[in-house]
Amino acid sequence: MAQEMDKQVVLSYQLEQKLQVEFSRASLNSNNFDNPVEDRLYEIGCPVITVLSSGKRTDQFATELAIRGYFIEAGYSISQIGSNSASQFFGFSDAPKFLYNSQDAYTKVLNFNQHLRNLTTQEQPDLLILGVPEAIMKHDDQLLNGLGVLPFIVCNSVKSDLGILCMHYGAYNEQFFSEMSKFCQYRLNSPISLINMSNVSASQDASDNTKLNYTDLDSSFVLCNISKIEIDDYLLFSALNQQSADEACRKVHSILTDNVHYMR
Repeated sequence: MAQEMDKQVVLSYQLEQKLQVEFSRASLNSNNFDNPVEDRLYEIGCPVITVLSSGKRTDQFATELAIRGYFIEAGYSISQIGSNSASQFFGFSDAPKFLYNSQDAYTKVLNFNQHLRNLTTQEQPDLLILGVPEAIMKHDDQLLNGLGVLPFIVCNSVKSDLGILCMHYGAYNEQFFSEMSKFCQYRLNSPISLINMSNVSASQDASDNTKLNYTDLDSSFVLCNISKIEIDDYLLFSALNQQSADEACRKVHSILTDNVHYMR
């Protein structure tokens, strides 16, 4: 009935299979990306680093650039998808547009996995750096941040070997980091080893609880205070400080090379 009325129809992949209905790519609005032909996820044949964010202005893109620069300088070949629309100007790819189309999440997971498989098969990289767009979870019921849907899709399409979480500066403790790490590991399949603390703090707007107010901070202030946080399981760093960023990159390299079969 909807098709007869010239209305767009979007079915979940599982429902489409059950009903044995074949819709054209135009009907599915899939940006000319075919529906997956198999219910499976392909293994990506190189180490995968995921760079996650808790929200806007967390220096996520600066983290992606720092990791990229370090490994290229170390002589590794890199495939990279960025979280920022400016990614193409720095030599790596934007997230594919079909992630933002009206399409079932299950289908997007399979399609993005196939996209990564095609990318790494073509480029044969030593390392894949995946900048995950949007916040990993809602801030609260008034500030939803996309409910973490897009990170769920992206991260469940590939097994991450190492995750980096980018956060606003704040007075956190080890228990908080532990809970965030568990969330990333079990919901997003991305075990967290490093945490980037941005030079920005965020607080809810008193007059509009659907907005955040951001305060820019001095880099030396951030570095001084994160050094006081007692935490054993994660490396805290600042991507906007060269020395701190280099230390984080060396840590990433060390974690991957400790598992020698990861790095070619």
